[in-house]
Amino acid sequence: MSEEKISEKWAEEVVARKSWSALGKKFAFYGSLRTGQYNYKRLVEAAAGMKFEGERVLTGYKMFSFGSFPFVVPSDNPEDTIVIELFDIPDEMAARYIHNMEVGAGYGVEEVLIDGEVYWLYIYTGMRDYEKSGYTRVSDGDWVKYLSEKGKTSRLSGGEW
Repeated sequence: MSEEKISEKWAEEVVARKSWSALGKKFAFYGSLRTGQYNYKRLVEAAAGMKFEGERVLTGYKMFSFGSFPFVVPSDNPEDTIVIELFDIPDEMAARYIHNMEVGAGYGVEEVLIDGEVYWLYIYTGMRDYEKSGYTRVSDGDWVKYLSEKGKTSRLSGGEW
């Protein structure tokens, strides 16, 4: 789905439900917002009442590295997977902060159904030919493991990129 259609869909939902607070605030994070990663610290500080709901493997997505953070794109191959962490974030301001950060960086919302509930997953919408982009493929879809194998640590733990 194109960024324009995702934005249109989101805007239509806001209008239909009359407010942001009526939207669901369940998120699936795969990169810098995962536990222990550098944006996670910002999230914890901002999100009152945030609830970790577990880790899952989500099929049908490919992960690539921008260097210090990842991006994912949909894939028709069911063998392509990503590791995600699920969060319920009832704090409206924190949910808006996450949304604005992701959209501002070129990501769009894709709704995914996990365990019978809808979660927002942010996919990259800034380019189309991902395989020829020159960005490194994170073949197993686990960003934390990828950083560990590269000898990089998160900024949260004081490491250097």
